[in-house]
Amino acid sequence: MDIYISGKTGEIINLGNKIAKGGEGTIFDVTNPGNSLCFKLYLEKLRTEEREKKLKYMCANAPAELSHKRFLLCWPLDVIYCNGEFVGYIMEKAFIESQAPYHLCLPEIPEKLGSVWSARFKRGTTEGDINRLKLCLNIAAAVARIHQSHKYVLVDLKPQNLLVTTDGKVSLIDLDSLQISDGKSIFFKAPVSTPEYSPPEAKAILNSGKPIPESWDSFSLGVLIYEILCGIHPFAATADAPYHEVNTISEKIEKQLSPLTCDKKVFKIIPPPHQVFDLHSDNLKNLLRQIFAGTFNNGTTRPNVELIGKTLYDEIGYYRNYEEKIECQKNVQLISELKKEKQDLINREKWLNERWDESKKEIEYLKVTSKKGVNKGVVTFLIIALIILVIAFISTYQNQEDSLSSLRIRNSDLTEQLSGLEKQKETINDLQSELGIIQEKFPPFVVKKIEFRSTDYYDNLKIDYGYSLYRSDCYYINPRIKYYAAKSGSYDIYIKIYTPDGSMKTGSSSPSGYCTMNKSVSIYKGNNSIELSGWGNNSGNSYSYGTYRYEIWINGEIIGSQDFYISNY
Repeated sequence: MDIYISGKTGEIINLGNKIAKGGEGTIFDVTNPGNSLCFKLYLEKLRTEEREKKLKYMCANAPAELSHKRFLLCWPLDVIYCNGEFVGYIMEKAFIESQAPYHLCLPEIPEKLGSVWSARFKRGTTEGDINRLKLCLNIAAAVARIHQSHKYVLVDLKPQNLLVTTDGKVSLIDLDSLQISDGKSIFFKAPVSTPEYSPPEAKAILNSGKPIPESWDSFSLGVLIYEILCGIHPFAATADAPYHEVNTISEKIEKQLSPLTCDKKVFKIIPPPHQVFDLHSDNLKNLLRQIFAGTFNNGTTRPNVELIGKTLYDEIGYYRNYEEKIECQKNVQLISELKKEKQDLINREKWLNERWDESKKEIEYLKVTSKKGVNKGVVTFLIIALIILVIAFISTYQNQEDSLSSLRIRNSDLTEQLSGLEKQKETINDLQSELGIIQEKFPPFVVKKIEFRSTDYYDNLKIDYGYSLYRSDCYYINPRIKYYAAKSGSYDIYIKIYTPDGSMKTGSSSPSGYCTMNKSVSIYKGNNSIELSGWGNNSGNSYSYGTYRYEIWINGEIIGSQDFYISNY
């Protein structure tokens, strides 16, 4: 039985249940009393002297504050040995009930996560949008804490290296892969980076041999923020000529082809989730544009993490002030209506007083007349008759006034409705005249969601539908596409699958320029779903660890895409 020993105290580390398994090793719970730690046991081939030195440096030079009520750095705390050999390290466990935020980077939160996630982070609602902004702010605060000493750069910041809770708490994980330098010399390299989260100048920096700057993390953070807020990668769009052959996200980043920073005329298709970007304040939109356009070659500087955090904080206030402004406008309108109603009552009271004064004058006149010898019975009769007439007149006038008021309101409503209907009619006519042209530019159906599962050669289920799959169970990856079609039809659907290194998967039977093709697929009008044929082999070795991109093409145009992640276990 292996005995694991603390490098600092010589204490025996007692292991509990396995928490997770990845490409570098296995994470175990630590059951020693009085702690909330976990232990990363490296694969034997990764237990190098260089890695041991790096971890010792991190243990001795940790950031000033590793935990906060809103974020947690799962930082190496102690190097662990077994039989005198370096085997791994212990760190703080992430917040309980945490999940990788990949699902928050999608256009819609998967139903299987339950109602709590959907309710707290629903886009288009004030609460949901503010909670997403708060989550981004907590991520920025955690990254800022890493940057505080100016020794550490994360380099591989992405959804898979984060864990979040439903109340927006953030845990940064896999911190043993960061870069350590003094800004001039590299002490310990960052072994990996992900092209979809690396800045345009990435190749130039890596080829120079110089330390990776903190601005690299600013770019990665910007991508992550955009995905959380909008549900799509900021560079996900189909460009027109002369950039129509620039297909992968990493190629678009290198050429800075984003709907945020380029003229929209450059693009043939801009997916609808990008429209969410326009709902935010100019401050946040300008900041994100600077993050994605800023390089070191044009004299500009990419915003640092502190500025990103401050802008997110201000954006939360912007949303709150906007709601208060709307409420204030409603109150102002209500006050205006009440003032008008009060003035109407004053005017009516004035009119009644005037009528009453006239009636009193008439009565006085009759009294004077009676003193001059007019028959008292006649006078009395006339007075009573006059009073009855006045009362009847007032009552009749009141009824007429109420009826007229009701008719005026009804007439006003009908006038407004008629005006609205006329405008709608004009709009419908305009839309109908343009519909034919618009339909020619749009794909035959709209892809709403793409999910993936893995089956073996005999179609036995290995992994159910989702966006994250385990490499050990990846045989044939089958996509399920949820779509909306305005009309039914049959189409040849072509597929491109891009690997983590940006290359496209192809085989001996692949059509030119594509991975595979599904011929004469029937598409039905309305909201429906289809399952396309899988790609892979029965040996379970055709997919490696990393993030893949799945693209759907019809008639030479991309109509939908989705990233999926394969973990190395």
